[in-house]
Amino acid sequence: MQDQPTTAQIESRFYTLFGHGWKSRVADAVGVTAATMSVQLSTGKIPPYLIAHLEWMESTPIKFWPDRWAELADRAKAKTKKEVKAA
Repeated sequence: MQDQPTTAQIESRFYTLFGHGWKSRVADAVGVTAATMSVQLSTGKIPPYLIAHLEWMESTPIKFWPDRWAELADRAKAKTKKEVKAA
């Protein structure tokens, strides 16, 4: 069985995908409040579904993300464009 990533690793990976302000947007996308997500992250009690969402987002091209994640997809695309311009 694979070890669960640390809270810092999860936060870093979400930040890499979406940049600043990712917590409230991811919370909306997965159907929890930003306050609930903050408690989960601060206590290290991260539900498996959040890790599964992260892994799926990292491995699936943005064009295949569900419509309800449109705002997250737009942020991911914008962050990618910004990084490409900076390179």
